[in-house]
Amino acid sequence: MTAVEIITTVTVILGLSSGVLVLLSDPKDIIKRYYFYLTLGMVGFAITNILTKDVSISHELRDAILRANFSFAILSAIVFFLFSWKFSRRGDLLKVRVQRWVALFVPILFFFLVILSGFSNMYIANIYYDSEDLQLFTTTAFDLTYLLCIVVPILSGLFLIFSDYRFSETKEEKSRNGLFLLGSIITGVVTIIVLLVQRYFIINGLVSFFVVDTLPAISRSSFIIFFLFTTYAILRYRLFGIRVILGKLILWLGIAVFFLTGFYSVLWLEQKAIQDIFSPVGIFLNSVVAIILAVLFSLYEKQLEERIYNTIIYAKFDPGQVVELLAQRLRLDSELQTQVAALFQTFERTIRTSKMFVMVIPKSTEAVEPISVAINFTSDEQGKIETGEVINSLLENVDPSINLSKGFPQLEESVSQSLVSVGIDAIYCEETDKGYVIVLLGNKKGGSSYTREEIDFANNMVQVVAPLLAYRT
Repeated sequence: MTAVEIITTVTVILGLSSGVLVLLSDPKDIIKRYYFYLTLGMVGFAITNILTKDVSISHELRDAILRANFSFAILSAIVFFLFSWKFSRRGDLLKVRVQRWVALFVPILFFFLVILSGFSNMYIANIYYDSEDLQLFTTTAFDLTYLLCIVVPILSGLFLIFSDYRFSETKEEKSRNGLFLLGSIITGVVTIIVLLVQRYFIINGLVSFFVVDTLPAISRSSFIIFFLFTTYAILRYRLFGIRVILGKLILWLGIAVFFLTGFYSVLWLEQKAIQDIFSPVGIFLNSVVAIILAVLFSLYEKQLEERIYNTIIYAKFDPGQVVELLAQRLRLDSELQTQVAALFQTFERTIRTSKMFVMVIPKSTEAVEPISVAINFTSDEQGKIETGEVINSLLENVDPSINLSKGFPQLEESVSQSLVSVGIDAIYCEETDKGYVIVLLGNKKGGSSYTREEIDFANNMVQVVAPLLAYRT
């Protein structure tokens, strides 16, 4: 494979991967759907562009592929504009001003042109082949509309993304939008320049290998820059908010690599040692190796999962997304113990909580005992928390400001001392229709104190999950 073919292959894989990941994170989100359509258009353009050079394909099919290439170019440009319109705040203003004119007329017009370019000779006047079977073509007078269909949507989309970058509110948002803008500018500008230079040569009758092969190769190779910048923005700055699903896919990939590497390594060694891997000895060795791999995986599975979650998913987590993800998980769990374990796991990974105590006190006319779950507390520590004095004091005095004062001076001194002695650093109490939910967070790993942002995050988390915990009692 040539360097250009390798770049095209990487572009296709990277483009499809990022498009599918973004779509899977929320298929109902119109922005993510447009991004997926954009990746399909760009990948389709790259594939059809390189297939027009394949001499093993018949001329009739290569002619059809060339027309499809024109269609994918227009499709990518208009979808890029529609994506930018939805992605950018300035796009919202545009929608208010022009409403249905943009929302209905523009897409219909462009998609009509896409169909015409793919199934007619609207833009291509003649297709012929030289002595080396290189596909050459000349364009019609309507080629100017093709240029406008490419250049105008791209420049308009770049303007919308630039406007969104200018009005970024936070440093992280500015970095995220800046990366996406830079990748879009490089790819968009290269595409426009290549298109204009190519049309200049074609109009002047200077059709050559450079015009129909080298220039398109430069154009489609620039796509990899867009996908690389977008992928980095996803990994580093949570572009599209898909780090969670990306982390899970990396975890699954790590598991697959572990077993595949182990399997093929053993297979290679067996072929060298006993040659017949299906002999009784080979089958026995395969069984032993499978057991060993399973044991090794069980030993290191948690470390692998922790590493991926800490370095990818929760390295710079989005509080709203984490809360939503946990709420979805809790709705599927039927046992309070598993729900509390999931809540603690989230606190442990996000704000590095070392231990947690949860008590649910049902509201019922019948005599129903409170249910408590303690994680990483000794039985003596749990006993100090579950006294009637502590629980009653918490129900009577807890408010959001209690977590701002070291030692909880709002509580009775004996209660405060009991909580501090067992390592409690944050207290939350929520009243729901079903009962009261008390959540006590232990010391933070490493010995540091919880920040104001971490306390607020935990408070929002408890407010969301408290009704789900109380419902299970």
